[in-house]
Amino acid sequence: MFFLIEWLNYYRQSYVLSSLNKYVSNVDHEIWNKSGSDTNNAEAAHSMANREGKQLKLLSAILKLVKFF
Repeated sequence: MFFLIEWLNYYRQSYVLSSLNKYVSNVDHEIWNKSGSDTNNAEAAHSMANREGKQLKLLSAILKLVKFF
């Protein structure tokens, strides 16, 4: 029961409500409609960065760069 009360209190906050409902939000409706209802674009961009390599050792990064050119 405690978690339900916490959940309700969280979703009653004005900034949370405005992020969920375009009629409460200050975002222009045209922009709101163009944005997706999920995070697939952000996840795809994140996966592309990981595919290219992160936190590489210096030699590995240089070799990757040389291979690119």
